[in-house]
Amino acid sequence: MSVPFSFSNREILIPDYSDFSVIIVEDDFYCYEYQRIVLNKTGIHIRHATNGFQLMEFLDKSLPDIILLDLQLPEMDGYDCLKEIRMRGLTFKIIVQSASDLLEDRMRMLQAGADRFINKPVLRRDLFSLMNKLLIPNGINA
Repeated sequence: MSVPFSFSNREILIPDYSDFSVIIVEDDFYCYEYQRIVLNKTGIHIRHATNGFQLMEFLDKSLPDIILLDLQLPEMDGYDCLKEIRMRGLTFKIIVQSASDLLEDRMRMLQAGADRFINKPVLRRDLFSLMNKLLIPNGINA
């Protein structure tokens, strides 16, 4: 079920992710807050990690359905997080997000096990589209 949401005279379908959970791994408060506000409308259960070590602590306790993983993080960057997650044999979906548009960054992350890559600033429509493809493979695309 999707709920129409009016924004700048455009209608955007808000997907229902109430059966799913996400960890947003983002050290920039404003980037995190934007994503939290956007995703909160979907009903998804949201947790926030500000660095890779905090993410690993979360994963020791419970697993999400999907992770939004910033590439550039303090202490343990997104690439090292991704390698550690996949080395543990964890198979949940991971969308890497970065302001970098370098093909090398994309390829490195995808080869390390990322499911998708999205550029910052993250657009709501693009985020919903990717999440729909990963969480609801036979479902709608926003």
